[in-house]
This record gives sequence, C-alpha cells and structure tokens, in this order.
Amino acid sequence: MNSANPNQQKVLPLRRPFLLQLQHPHANEMLRQAMASMDLRRVWPKSPRLTQTGDESMLTRTTCAVTLMVLSSMPALADSCADHYQSSGVPLVTGATHKVWMIFPSVNPSVALDRVSRAVLAEGFVGVNVDKNLGTLTTQQETTGSGRPQTLRVVVRKEGRGSRVDAVFILPPGQVAPGVSNNPCRVVDAAGQ
Repeated sequence: MNSANPNQQKVLPLRRPFLLQLQHPHANEMLRQAMASMDLRRVWPKSPRLTQTGDESMLTRTTCAVTLMVLSSMPALADSCADHYQSSGVPLVTGATHKVWMIFPSVNPSVALDRVSRAVLAEGFVGVNVDKNLGTLTTQQETTGSGRPQTLRVVVRKEGRGSRVDAVFILPPGQVAPGVSNNPCRVVDAAGQ
C-alpha cells in the first residue's frame, strides 16, 4: 500500500498465463493437444519456492489436470442454445414456429424432464401436461384475449449417456411474442442446471 493514500491497493502483475474462456466446439481436444505439445517450464518463469526436480513437474501436471476437468465439465461453452435456434413463418401474417434444441451429455432424461417442467411453470405457463413415459411436456397459454392459445411442446430423449431436449413454441397467425428467441432457451437450458 502507498503511505500517501491508504485506500489505494497495490496491483501485482500476473506471473503466469491464465485461460479466460474457450468458446470452440472442440475446445477440450485443442487444449489437450496444446498442453501435450508445449513444455510449460520454458513458458512459465521459474518459481524460487520450487526446485528443479519433481515439484515443478507435479505442479504443472496438477494445473493441467484441473484445467481439463473444468473445461470438460462445462459443455455449454462449446454450444449455446442460440446456436440451435430456428424460426419459421412470418409474424402477424402466418403462424410462427420457434424451435431450439440442446444436448446435455451428463443429465439423465428423467432429471432433465423434471427440471424443464419446473422451468415451464416458472415462465408462467398453466395447465402443463407431462408424460414421463414418453418424455414430453405440452402446455398452452392465451395472453392476447383472442382465444387462440400459444403452444409450447418439449421433448426430452436419451442421447448417448445424457439427454437431448427439443422445444417448439408455436404462435398462431396474427400474434407476436416479444423476446421469443430467449424464452425457449431459458426452458431448454434449465435441463442442465
């Protein structure tokens, strides 16, 4: 701290490179290849606390292992819901259909369906029909006063060891919904939370 200004904090420079985020579909594999091809002892400055023997090598291995675990536990960095969003139809002229899907490699389909049904209720839908045998959720809402409801259908199915969640939000002709591209994503993303 500076004696002239006691509230000013000293900023220390970073001595080692750090990783902010990798947003690439093959981030884990790229990181593995990069770590295997580089000798971190040449890149990182030598620490006076570590000897040249096994301590530095053990620190490097531990750092690499922790980095790989963190990156592999976050599949959402590789894909986002917005990457899988599609819409069709002309707003106000024809009916509009908004579709989105996501894969959650470590979430059981029954757990994903339960999480999605809670998210749908949190979005304000009423009359939610859940069929656990089929892995489907169907609900409607009528917010315009026209008597023509908007329909949300969600299907959760097994994909490898995890789940795939598909959602379709259907608007009848003459209706628009603000923020409709974000709303299905909130429902689908709930399966992975």
